[in-house]
Amino acid sequence: GWKEEETMLQRHPGAAVEVLTPHQIASILFGTHGHEAQALDLEGCDVILDEVHVYGGRMQMMVFELVGALVRLGCRVHIGSATLPTALAEKLRERLGSTHEVRLGPEALASFDRHRVFKAPDAEAAWAQLRRWLRRGRRVLWVSNRVAEAQARYREAETRLPGVRRLLVHSRFRRSDRGALEQEIERIGKEGQEACVAFTTQVVEVSLDISFDAMITDAAPLDALVQRFGRVNRLRRAEPVLKPVWVLPPPADDADCLPYEAAVVRAGYEALPHAEPLREADVQRLLDRVYPECRLDEALRQHMVRQGDAFTLHELCHVKRSVFFDALDIDAYALICAADREAYAHWRSRDGVEIPVGRRVLMPLLGKQPLPQIAEGAYPFVVPDDWYDGALGFVGPAAGDAAPEPERPSGVFL
Repeated sequence: GWKEEETMLQRHPGAAVEVLTPHQIASILFGTHGHEAQALDLEGCDVILDEVHVYGGRMQMMVFELVGALVRLGCRVHIGSATLPTALAEKLRERLGSTHEVRLGPEALASFDRHRVFKAPDAEAAWAQLRRWLRRGRRVLWVSNRVAEAQARYREAETRLPGVRRLLVHSRFRRSDRGALEQEIERIGKEGQEACVAFTTQVVEVSLDISFDAMITDAAPLDALVQRFGRVNRLRRAEPVLKPVWVLPPPADDADCLPYEAAVVRAGYEALPHAEPLREADVQRLLDRVYPECRLDEALRQHMVRQGDAFTLHELCHVKRSVFFDALDIDAYALICAADREAYAHWRSRDGVEIPVGRRVLMPLLGKQPLPQIAEGAYPFVVPDDWYDGALGFVGPAAGDAAPEPERPSGVFL
């Protein structure tokens, strides 16, 4: 019927309104699969880049070049961000040509002051503070930079906080399971009255319209932290009320700061106030302290299909994957559980059973043991059912697990 036809047409160019991520439209920069259709769809449109974040040189370069590509396509580009460093903003103005800028005045900015920031001495102190908040009936977010850390803290809470309601939300759940969890955390964030703690990752920074009472978070880039804080005390009032956010110290080892750059994480942590309000009027100054100059990653240019005025991608060619996606460890690969193979055969239910993962997760698995791969849809790898837990999400193989017998053929369609 007509309803089914409408759904199918949504996958093709020509929709009146499309909601995408910058990574989805980055195909026009890197010539990845579908870049021609994407350019056709974007040409001459109004494009809103909302909540632009610039954690490092690669992200700054991507935003800078993406704006340039959209301008070449005749798009009217609208950039919205509360965390855009002045140095990058000036570069973007050059790319855009003529610009019109809208800013809030001092009085309006002051009405957004909602948080008092504390630098936690260590994780043990954070657990003690969490218990105090929960005894007072507070709803608390604990945001981790890595899925494994969020899972470990969720497990640890079972022993440390018996009887307390807890929730875990991250990117490595089945898409259908994650959707249900996000609906639940939104319900708690809007209507919940009972004490609870939600362990999350960066997925809480955007899209979720929630307002919790307090937060504990790993150290992260300043722009990421500002977004995280916005999930606490989100509702503005005539008389501003400041609610607490506790930030854990950055790890001593640079590798433990991943997926972020260690220097940016530490600079953001140092810029934060301690035991004082985070004034919205001060955020721009703090951002410019952390990002004093535009740090475009020039090495990324070699992977773009346009070099200056020349389009360098050969005819009838496309790049299946971009190193940019792998370098940022974007969750661009898919896994499914063995029990979901039949469901995956039906295109209507495919998205719901996929488990998104990044290259950093997938490659060690493939290095240790072969995994069957399905040559349709998102080309997902099939993992044993016990690698997935309904409460924890994707957990991977237990120590000493035998490698599953691969199907033949089991070509890798990366």
